[in-house]
Amino acid sequence: MKLTRYNKTCMVSLMALLLAMAPITIMSQILRPRLSLCGGKQYTYQIQLANNIKQTIYGSNLNNSTRYMANVNFAVEKPSLDSLINVTAFFNGMNYAFQLRGRDTAVSIPGKTGGLKRYSYLPFGRILQRGVMENDPLGSTLDLENNLLPFRLFCEMPSNGVEVVGQWTSQQVDTIYSVGLGGKLAILSQTNYSFTSTTIIQNKAYAMITYQMQLNINGANNMDGALINTLGKGTGTGEMLLDTENGVLYSDQNTISFSVVKATSGNTVMNIPISQQVVYKIQRIN
Repeated sequence: MKLTRYNKTCMVSLMALLLAMAPITIMSQILRPRLSLCGGKQYTYQIQLANNIKQTIYGSNLNNSTRYMANVNFAVEKPSLDSLINVTAFFNGMNYAFQLRGRDTAVSIPGKTGGLKRYSYLPFGRILQRGVMENDPLGSTLDLENNLLPFRLFCEMPSNGVEVVGQWTSQQVDTIYSVGLGGKLAILSQTNYSFTSTTIIQNKAYAMITYQMQLNINGANNMDGALINTLGKGTGTGEMLLDTENGVLYSDQNTISFSVVKATSGNTVMNIPISQQVVYKIQRIN
């Protein structure tokens, strides 16, 4: 059939319309990574953390700061029969420096190695189990995930996936241990996530996820003959990149700020206001 000028014009218009619709189709794709695809593999990351604490005792402000750097290797097991994703983490090359309480002197301890940690995740990234260190003789923990961090290899996502600019919320209760905050603490967190865009890095697609956190902190402990009750709130913001195929974290950075009151009774009676800011970065390096 011979094309008339009119038909040619219509075909050109149709092709232009299809090309114009292409980005819309791509943007409407659903992010639904399969965590099981990373089973049997290992991933290495570098972590950096800056932790600044201010507490007021008898009208005087005491400022303490801590800086961490470490590498962590994640080994992901193949999914178990119950579909859980089990992960072992090994921390090494941990270098950190901190100020002694109430002093200007900085203490540096290089090259520390942490123990093995085991994590369990549901198929859509919700963490079910992780270890907690409760022995902190230095008074400034060497264990990075005991600093109110959303430390993770995956991000919890809706089971039915999410489209670009889609939003979702998760809630979780964690237990951490901090000598500076009075011992074992329960952290109730609510995190609001947003899938904002995708980006290509070395020919691989990653999803940009931004998030905001709300924290409620509560603890009741007995330490050195004193009863310590800790109560406070916090907020945080961050952004991460996730592999769109298997959900593995590529990078994450966030800032968490919170304020608590540590009330002691027994041998010592006082209320100690504490404010803390944690700046955290993790970047995949293998």
